[in-house]
Amino acid sequence: MRIGIDLGGTTVKAALCTEDGTLLCKDSLPTRTGNAAGLKADMKMLALSLCRAHGCAVEDVTAIGIGVPGSFDKKTCTLRFGTNLGLNNVSFADAFLPEFGCPVHLDNDANCAALGEATAGAAKGTRNMLMVTLGTGVGGGIIINGQLYTGCNGIAGEIGHMVIRKDGEPCNCGRRGCLEAYCSAASLVSVCRACARGRTKERACCTQGSAERQADLRCGRRG
Repeated sequence: MRIGIDLGGTTVKAALCTEDGTLLCKDSLPTRTGNAAGLKADMKMLALSLCRAHGCAVEDVTAIGIGVPGSFDKKTCTLRFGTNLGLNNVSFADAFLPEFGCPVHLDNDANCAALGEATAGAAKGTRNMLMVTLGTGVGGGIIINGQLYTGCNGIAGEIGHMVIRKDGEPCNCGRRGCLEAYCSAASLVSVCRACARGRTKERACCTQGSAERQADLRCGRRG
């Protein structure tokens, strides 16, 4: 059996599955952003709870995979830059010790999502696809000729940090005008709250701002 963990900016989700990908059980916890030790402890607790729920021994788990939102080092199982987690340079290689002695693998969460859809989901049987993930942030995974395309640094699909507007809205990554600053769930919630409060520049944009910003807000309402 295998365990998959989706390390999101809002929720940590975990699932236990068979070798062929059949889902056996799943669980989740709120993400403790900015707390590496707490996050590791929660991930181990979720993995143990899945084994208990299904009545299997930890020795039956042959591998654990983690999807992380950000750049990473696959060889050392390290999250290099996790903007929406408030964490940088955190290794997860030892997160499940001593209970689990199986290999731990790490990759970008959108890459994992793209592989999942291409293997057993909506894109099964296709050779080329783009997976767009919308959540706390915006991510992307690319499949070309049936293979995951990651580029030279493993994050070729990170469309959320493409700049779509010069000197635009600030993004959590430190730049301005990123797609994520406009289209993520977090950004849309922020805009809606600002409009409801009626005392920030987003409110002005709702009522009398630029045509471009009003178009952004109309797209958000339709989405």
